[in-house]
Amino acid sequence: AWSLETLVRDHSDMRGLARLSSPQNADEYVFTEVPTNGVDVLNDITMAEACARVALENDTYLQAVIEKDQSLAAKASCDVFDRLKQTLRCETSQRIRIWVSRQGSVTPTHFDASGVSVLHQRRGSKLVLLWPPTPDVMAKARIFPNRHPRRRRAAAQLHEMPPPLVAQLNPGDALIWPARWLHHVTSVGPGACVSITGRFSVPRWRAPATLDEVLKSGLVRQFDEHKHPLRSNPKDWQSKWRKVALSAAAVGRQVLGKCLVALYIRGSVPRGTASDGISDVDVVCLVQGMKHEIVAEANELLRDLARDFSFASKIEMKFWDVESLTHEQLSVLQSRSVQLWPETAGDFSLQASEPPKDLRQRFAQLDKDMASVSSVVESEPRAIREKAAKWMLRRLLRAAAREASATIEDGGTRDLASCALYVRHLASSDERLLAAALVASVRGPRAAWGDAWRSDWRDAVCMLQSVTAKAASLRARTKEIGDLSAL
Repeated sequence: AWSLETLVRDHSDMRGLARLSSPQNADEYVFTEVPTNGVDVLNDITMAEACARVALENDTYLQAVIEKDQSLAAKASCDVFDRLKQTLRCETSQRIRIWVSRQGSVTPTHFDASGVSVLHQRRGSKLVLLWPPTPDVMAKARIFPNRHPRRRRAAAQLHEMPPPLVAQLNPGDALIWPARWLHHVTSVGPGACVSITGRFSVPRWRAPATLDEVLKSGLVRQFDEHKHPLRSNPKDWQSKWRKVALSAAAVGRQVLGKCLVALYIRGSVPRGTASDGISDVDVVCLVQGMKHEIVAEANELLRDLARDFSFASKIEMKFWDVESLTHEQLSVLQSRSVQLWPETAGDFSLQASEPPKDLRQRFAQLDKDMASVSSVVESEPRAIREKAAKWMLRRLLRAAAREASATIEDGGTRDLASCALYVRHLASSDERLLAAALVASVRGPRAAWGDAWRSDWRDAVCMLQSVTAKAASLRARTKEIGDLSAL
C-alpha cells in the first residue's frame, strides 16, 4: 500500500514540497525558509515527479500535507494519532504529513519548537537519534539563532554531539518525542522510505478537582485492605520485595542489637501488592534504651541498600520507644503489620492507652518535622526537595486520618487515598486542594502543581494541618461527651 508504484498510481497528482540535498553532502536534506548557500526548496512538485526522482536516487525528499488527498488521509489513519487526540485531548498543531525519501537520506540535527511530535513508519526503516534539550546538549549542538535561515538547526556534526538515545523504526512502529528535543533522522531502507508525521499540542495539565476524579483518573488507586489481607509468611510475598524487606530487617537487627524489642513491616509489601517506583519498604522497630547515633548508622546502611534495590521508591526505618508507646499505637501497628522478629509477639511494658490530651504536645513532633522539611524545600536540590515535600504530605494525610478516626479499625489504615476520603468532610471547602495533595503525596508535587509547586504545596500543608487540628478537637469533644454519658 505504501510502495512508490502505489503512491504514483493512486495519488500521482498530489502536490507537496521537495527538499533538495545539501551542496556539501548529497545525502543531507536541509530545509530553509528562504534559499541560502545553494540550499533551495522546490515548490509545487507532484507525487509522481517526487517518486520518480526518489526511484532514480535523485536529490529529492518529499513532504506533503495529507489532507489534500482524502483517500490518502483515510489510508494514513493511525491509532497513535487517534489516541493522542481522543484520550489525551491533544489538538493537531501541524497538519499530518507524508514523507518520501530514498535510502541513505538524512535529515540533519534540529528541533521542533512546540508540540509533541509523532513519526509513524509505513515503508522501509528509519534510524532516529534523540537528545533532550539540556543546557549542555544545546551548547554542544550550536543551534543557529532565530534570525538565521537555518534556525532550530544544529551547526555541530554528529561526532561533536553527546551520545544520543537511539530508536530504529520499522514499518508499523511509531515514535513520540516532546517539543525542543533534538533529533537526527536517517532513512535506512531498504529502498524508498515512507513515513507519516504529526505534531500535537498537549493541553495544560490540570489536576483533578475532586477526590472522586483523582481515583477515577487512575493517578491514585485506593487500596482495599479486605481484598488484600496481610500475608504473615514472607514466603508468600513478591520475591524481590521479600528480599529487600528482609535485607532492611537485617540492617535493623545489626545496628540495634540488644536495643531491639520487635521488628515489623507494614504497607503494600506484606500484602503482596507492591509496585515498582511507587511502593516503599516501611519497617518499624520497637526499641528500648537506644542511643541516638544508631539512627544515623542505620540510615547510612539503608541508603546503600536503596541503591541495590532501586525499584523501591524508599526504604524507611522508624524507631518507636516501647516506654512511650500507647496501647492504641501498638494495636494499630499489630493489626496493620507483620512481625518479622521475634517470631512470637513480645510482652511489652506499655504506658497509658490515651495519647497526650494537650494538642500542642501531641503535634510537637509533627511541627518539628514540618520545620525541617520546609528548610529542605527551600534550600536543597530539586530531587531532594520534591522527595521531602511528598513525604510531608503523606505524613500529614495519615496524621489527619488518625485524628479523625473514632476507632482503630476506621483510622488505622495507611492507604493514602483512604486517608484523604476519611477526612474529606473536614475539608469540604478545600476539596480541590485535598485532591491535589493526594496526587502530590503519591506522584510528587510536580504532578499536582507543575514546576512552580512550592506555593501550592505550602497551601496544602496548611490545609492538612488545619484539618488535623480540627479532627483532634472533634475527637476530644466526642470523648468528653462519651465520658459524661457514662456518668
